[in-house]
Amino acid sequence: MAIKSLLLFALVFLLSLTSLVDSSNDTDETGLSSTYSSIRIGVVLDLDSPMGAMLDLCLSMAHSDFYSVHSNYQTRLSLHRKNAKGEFGVASAGGTSSFSLNFELLPAVESFRTQLMDVMSQIGLFSSKTGDEVQKQKIGKQTKNIRVLELLKNEEVHGVLVPESLTESAFVVELGARAHVPVISFTAEGQGFSHTKSSYFVRMSPDDLYQVKGLAAICQQFGWHNIVVIYEDNRHGNVFMSKLNKEFQEVDIRVGYSSAVSTSADDVYITKELKKLMAMQTRVFLVHMNTLLGYRLFNLARKAGMMTEGYAWLITDSFSNFLNSEDSSSLEGVLGIRHCVPKSKKLKDFQERWTKNALLMKPEIPVTDLNIYGLWAYDTV
Repeated sequence: MAIKSLLLFALVFLLSLTSLVDSSNDTDETGLSSTYSSIRIGVVLDLDSPMGAMLDLCLSMAHSDFYSVHSNYQTRLSLHRKNAKGEFGVASAGGTSSFSLNFELLPAVESFRTQLMDVMSQIGLFSSKTGDEVQKQKIGKQTKNIRVLELLKNEEVHGVLVPESLTESAFVVELGARAHVPVISFTAEGQGFSHTKSSYFVRMSPDDLYQVKGLAAICQQFGWHNIVVIYEDNRHGNVFMSKLNKEFQEVDIRVGYSSAVSTSADDVYITKELKKLMAMQTRVFLVHMNTLLGYRLFNLARKAGMMTEGYAWLITDSFSNFLNSEDSSSLEGVLGIRHCVPKSKKLKDFQERWTKNALLMKPEIPVTDLNIYGLWAYDTV
């Protein structure tokens, strides 16, 4: 009886696996034509940005490296890329969209369907406007959402690799859950969003909690028991603050004041906020924000005289991960924390190959220097 049950389980497993793959005679990323079973994986990146170009190159190298070693594998990942930036032409000459979503893919949950319809209508998918009018709309994050929809509907992918900015959208993760397709992020470090508890959301990077503990240890070492936090005003920033406050309370470190700064804040607002901080007794500042906003903040802080002796500045990995030796010269005296990647011959060889490939494969696009996010992207594939 046990043997029959085991055989039945094996048969069901094999049938399930067969449903995930397509037998195809296709050309893989190495340019070689071969017959194998292809597992379609969607990738959503801003391929025109330095960061997106860097990540895309790491994904390609991981794919090539793996199958150069395992050339006998009969099943292969097929990466289907969607550019998350650029024009999104969907309106036909008659003013109606040629894109259609089969709602049978998704359960008829009214709240989710309403949100889906709202996103699609915002970019003109269900609009009678002309193509020119549609193109004038602000479609930033909505474009990324639609790229995921395209991959699920048109490409019928079995998994979607996305950057952190998309996993912040409950819409994308919920969409993957309803379609029973895993959404995999290789950059998201926050774990405070309710949708990250979905069984169809996979985060490849470590949790922010490790970083928070490291920051607490640094403050203890220097005897800093009262600090000010300046953070980016978004969902990830709020989650980070929640973890930071909890960890700091446990080690008797007080966050005397916290300042949330939006990416849309102008220099006048930031300068005003810095002057408010100067009037406080605390001279230890922890900065948690993206690189572009961080550079603006530090330039204004320098002009305000806050980068001199008597002030201490800490930055998290959301900023420090993108700094190189040249950038660091303009942030003299700032202490940054980032993930430690042990040196090895394998890592050195990869870095050298990556540098050569960046010049050969993406000569027309400025590429961000290889960083921890690229290594996580490589390991994800």
